[in-house]
Amino acid sequence: MHFLPSLNSVTNSNNADFLPASAPSSHAAVLAGAFGKSNVQPVPVMIARDSGSLTAQDQQAIDRLRTDLSHVSGVVGVRDAGQSKDLQAAQLQALVTFGGGPNGEAPVIEDLRTAITQAGLPNGLQAHLSGQIAAQVDSQAANGNSGNQLQLLSVGMILILLLLIFRSILAPLVTLAPAFLVVTLSGPLVGAAAQAGLKVSPLAQFLMIVLVLGAGTDYGLFLMFRVREEMGQGLTPRNAVVRSVARVGESITFSAGTVIAALVSLLAASFSFYADLGVPLAIGVGVMLVAALTLLPALLAILGRAVFWPTKIKSGVGKSGVWGRISARIVQRPVRDTGRGRGVCSVGWRSRRSGITRPVSVAAG
Repeated sequence: MHFLPSLNSVTNSNNADFLPASAPSSHAAVLAGAFGKSNVQPVPVMIARDSGSLTAQDQQAIDRLRTDLSHVSGVVGVRDAGQSKDLQAAQLQALVTFGGGPNGEAPVIEDLRTAITQAGLPNGLQAHLSGQIAAQVDSQAANGNSGNQLQLLSVGMILILLLLIFRSILAPLVTLAPAFLVVTLSGPLVGAAAQAGLKVSPLAQFLMIVLVLGAGTDYGLFLMFRVREEMGQGLTPRNAVVRSVARVGESITFSAGTVIAALVSLLAASFSFYADLGVPLAIGVGVMLVAALTLLPALLAILGRAVFWPTKIKSGVGKSGVWGRISARIVQRPVRDTGRGRGVCSVGWRSRRSGITRPVSVAAG
């Protein structure tokens, strides 16, 4: 995973890149291509004094800054755009050629800002980049920070809820560990898909964090409760995990498959912002499914009863819940249908393979 790009590095925050070819602006861009397209784009550099007009010393500093900016890699020239009418601000325009990829502007913008910081401007004189390109790079950085904050906040909230549910220290960590690992691994996998042509929006980055953590916690609860129930029936931790995966694994698989199918259906959307949204999320859910059926059972088999500490699980004392008692009572006292002179009696049939009791209707004359 170290050799794959990060999700934040391939996220494209420019919504114009997601427009379909039928959009008027996209059609106009195609027509404008006949006149040639320059790879050089201007990046405004605004220089202003905190108070008062620019001095002769400030102008000398601006000239030195212009020279320093021209030495930045990717900058083909820097031109003087003049001063404001109140003589308190001046503007330079760095003519830049950017690299490829959805975030090829970020390295050059960072180098320009480094050059401004190292220029040694006089006290009270400030210089900052402006324009659409600089704003896009800042938006990309803000999205990455927001994604990290969202991930930490989601993990904290889920841990608190799991602590209340399990009343155990290790169980919440074991439940959430696969989901947290999948969030970390899914990003580079989506990044590799982006290098192959997939467009990734910031919305996909946020939704994948929430969706993977939510699905991973859901699948973990399914398996954890089943393992605890099987242990209460007298099975060893290893056998309890094997039996639980055999019973719950099918439900988890079809649940994840349904979600993946729904996400892939977004490919039918005409706006690629939404059409490309389902693929990253489907990748995250798919990886989460694999982790739920492999990593989580392995952790439960290794840790055994210690997962539920300090709760003690005693063999053979498993208690049936409300719905378990209701279903058992229904099986014991089935409803008799006396319509048309015939009765239908439900009896229990126990499968030798799964051990599950299934109702069977028997017609009575």
